[in-house]
Amino acid sequence: MTDGTHEDEEAQRLGVPLDALVIRQVEQTLKNCYMKHVKMDDSIGWDELGDEIFNTLCNLIGDDAFVEWNEKK
Repeated sequence: MTDGTHEDEEAQRLGVPLDALVIRQVEQTLKNCYMKHVKMDDSIGWDELGDEIFNTLCNLIGDDAFVEWNEKK
């Protein structure tokens, strides 16, 4: 069990709170990525997965940070 210090520092670095809703969204997105890439699940479309990843990243790091990161790639 942690005292929350690391999580607090990480949330400040990212500029967004790592609340339970974001954590659940990250978990679901990772599960869907696994199902598509590893299990070859055709019930998840590539465009749908891409949209989900985009939305999750924006919720996790913020829209401005996503744009900055995306422009570097």
